[in-house]
Amino acid sequence: MSQVPAMAPLLVFPSLWYETMGGRVRSTVARVPAIVSRMKGARDLIQDGVNGLVSIRGQIRLLRCLNVLADDSQAEAMGKNAYELYWRNPPSSTRTLIAF
Repeated sequence: MSQVPAMAPLLVFPSLWYETMGGRVRSTVARVPAIVSRMKGARDLIQDGVNGLVSIRGQIRLLRCLNVLADDSQAEAMGKNAYELYWRNPPSSTRTLIAF
């Protein structure tokens, strides 16, 4: 799996299709805020307005999310929260259950 560049200011992970979990989001939320769709399992990793934003379907909402994170102080605060929340309880193989 490729790594997200360290200089990436945020992750935008929109989708119109339900997905169980976004591996990219899981590997990124330790460093930067993310914008995810409410249609994804990755939504469970994001506390809306704390460590990222949850976008409902549609371009207007996505643009609003991007505008919020265009404010460097907002993006920096959410990135710091993302880091702290992730490392407070990082995923481990003993706590992660993958059902097939």
